[in-house]
Amino acid sequence: MTKEELIKLKEDIAALSEEDKKERDLYLRGLANGDIQGPQVGYPSIDKPWLKYYSEDNIKIDIPNKSPYENFRDTANLLKNNIALTYIPKEGMNINITFEEELKRIDDIAKSLKELGIDRNEIILTVLPNFPESKELLFAAMKIGVPFYPVSPLLPVSVLDDILKNNNIKNVFIFDGFIDKYKKALNNNADNLDNIIYVSGTDSLPTIAKKLMNLKNSISRTKEDSFDCKKLTFDKFIKLGMKYNGNIDDVYKYNPEDVALIVGTSGTTSIPKGVCLTGKNINCTVYEQLNGAIDYEIGDNYLDIMNNSLAYGAIAAICSSIGGLRAYFVPGFTMDVYDDVVNMNIDLMVGGPVHCERLKKHKLLDEEIPVIKNWISGGAPLSKSTEKLLNNIENPESIDESKIVIRQGYGATENEGVISYQKKGAYKFGGMGIPLTKENVSVFDPETHDELQYGEIGELAISGDSVMKEYLNNPEETEKVLIRHQDGTEWLHMKDLGYIDTDGQLFFADRIKNMFARNGMNVHPGSITEFIKRIPNVDDCVVTGVEHPDEQNVPIAFIKLEDTNVDLDLEIQKINEYCYGGLEETSIPYEVFFVENIPINAGGKPDVKYLLETTKVDYMNNKSKAKKLTIERINPLNI
Repeated sequence: MTKEELIKLKEDIAALSEEDKKERDLYLRGLANGDIQGPQVGYPSIDKPWLKYYSEDNIKIDIPNKSPYENFRDTANLLKNNIALTYIPKEGMNINITFEEELKRIDDIAKSLKELGIDRNEIILTVLPNFPESKELLFAAMKIGVPFYPVSPLLPVSVLDDILKNNNIKNVFIFDGFIDKYKKALNNNADNLDNIIYVSGTDSLPTIAKKLMNLKNSISRTKEDSFDCKKLTFDKFIKLGMKYNGNIDDVYKYNPEDVALIVGTSGTTSIPKGVCLTGKNINCTVYEQLNGAIDYEIGDNYLDIMNNSLAYGAIAAICSSIGGLRAYFVPGFTMDVYDDVVNMNIDLMVGGPVHCERLKKHKLLDEEIPVIKNWISGGAPLSKSTEKLLNNIENPESIDESKIVIRQGYGATENEGVISYQKKGAYKFGGMGIPLTKENVSVFDPETHDELQYGEIGELAISGDSVMKEYLNNPEETEKVLIRHQDGTEWLHMKDLGYIDTDGQLFFADRIKNMFARNGMNVHPGSITEFIKRIPNVDDCVVTGVEHPDEQNVPIAFIKLEDTNVDLDLEIQKINEYCYGGLEETSIPYEVFFVENIPINAGGKPDVKYLLETTKVDYMNNKSKAKKLTIERINPLNI
């Protein structure tokens, strides 16, 4: 097939009606599984061989033309007395909330948001840990049609400052424990803020639970803070809704193109951006998962450990709610989930390689690892050794699916965090799964955007209704990733290299740009390097990632000082303060070495390999002293 013929074929496919596209997908399913005899073209986006792993009903599903909140409301009305979530604010205390109660709590928040004066085009920003109020605020915002922007509590102060300043934020919901960290950013924007609502995570607990925890109903720190705007505790915010006299169900008429959720990402560029996701985007991803991708039943237990500032954290929360699952909330950043999975009889959970590395330690201690319905790992590929050990694989060519524990997925914030998944029946060792039913995925030449065939390595890209609308107030960056090809189809380019095999399985090869993951979060060595170079007395610097047994990878900084006649203790304190104030916590160097010079290799780039060999940095074999997020010492190195 010539290039021109291929383009014409794609144009013809794009022109089909939605019903005709479904019929074509059913035909492709039959072609892929051998029920129908006929030729395939040899290009993944046209053949869609992954459809053979789905049923006809999976392929024929219609995505509801309702807001995600309305979809949840429908579920809640059917499952009124079922437990929607179990909140565990402290060990030994379980707070159960039914679907009926959860629906009322969401409605109460929605009324309070309207009484607060939030209008249709205003963005609600939150800085919250993972507890019920985070999820309820998300649904309440979708109920009244207001964009919801949850930001990560790991975000540096300077970035939150920029977000508040550049997006006309009027109302901020923030966890009481984060006030001290972000006080400067809040003060800098106090003139533009209308309200700061303090959330403790206990304000909406039953009175008896508060008494058991010996908690007060108000936050004393509100008397001490001096923000030039109105301050409310969450319980006072909820009481505002009692004054609302309108019909909260009539506030918003759903428009599938309206932005419902904004999720922060630095993607592959290290430039902070807000990914704008519409109700249509969210519904597409949710219903793909509930219809064929994940194995579940109503009432299954879901361990909710993903903050909704992460795309898949928010989507998983919505998906579990609409799917009628029982979500278990444990506050804080949980890395070792073994006890929770076992003790709570968890059926589904989503995490990353860092959780799998902790799980591996239990496996090595001969502790039994439960094979649950869906233990999803995403964010970065697992190491082959970890995948092999946890999934009980003796021979990758002969796999017993009944013994598979971890199933990997692949996605991007710009696509709600999920494109493909190793669903049951479609597991392959080292793979990233098959595309979901409404996704079209392929591999392209990064320069020409010509589609490549099976097994050829190129840039992974996706098209479909799950792809984001745009980056918030950033058309330049939007144009770099949403690219319209010659056939008229718009593709989200992932900036990742990979390939697709003849079964439709995705395989990750490498990042196009240098990047690594630490505790499930993307880290950009280049941006850390440039930041450190701006610190006084730093002459030169290079940062690289080093594999770590507990944190996946950690950034290591090699620094040349302008003046070496300094007190190193004071110098380390200064560097630490600069990094903590201006970098995400996962980007703060794990270890720093002073060097006389940054060596250059034959290619004219910093010789990182030589630096690592000289310093003998090797955390995997305990040859380097382990330290946590903050810098504790600097080792002089003479080169």
